Amino acid sequence: MSTVTQPVTSNLADMLAAVAKPKAPAASEKMPVVARAELAPMAKKLAQTLAQLKDLEAQKAMLVADLMPAAEHARADLARQRGENLSSIRFCGLTYQTQCRYADVKPELAARIKAAHAELFATYFREQYAVNIDVGKLTPQLLQNLIAAGAEVTVTVQPTKQFHEDRTLRPDVAVVAASLPDIKPVAFFRA
Repeated sequence: MSTVTQPVTSNLADMLAAVAKPKAPAASEKMPVVARAELAPMAKKLAQTLAQLKDLEAQKAMLVADLMPAAEHARADLARQRGENLSSIRFCGLTYQTQCRYADVKPELAARIKAAHAELFATYFREQYAVNIDVGKLTPQLLQNLIAAGAEVTVTVQPTKQFHEDRTLRPDVAVVAASLPDIKPVAFFRA
């Protein structure tokens, strides 16, 4: 008769790790796998191409990061010499272009800018406020008042999860979905 001895755990972390719950399988592990031999050559080629693209995108990102400061400096210097803002310059067969589009300024940074440069803040920054309201909960009069006060009302329409599921599972909905070519789910390949 053999006996098995368990190692003695000496600290709380080891004890907790010993009784830890197993991790749930990742979503990709739950995904059904389709075995269709005729797809294998194209799928393998696409997987290889996607891997190459990923490597090329990483190389591109490093090169862009290295070149960006010098290109911006050259653009700004030339713009100052000409006395006009230049959105684009060309050099070595490349075009460097800037656009007046910026990420939102975080509130903490905006407060620091405003404190340090109050006289310039109003000239160089615009504060915009967005208010999300469930229009269905507004009275018609309040909605009219908001619009009259200059509120910009934008209505967006998005397909529901039910539509997304039924366009696949119900043939009658699939026929309707097929007649709406501009309403497509986001779809992509990845390796």
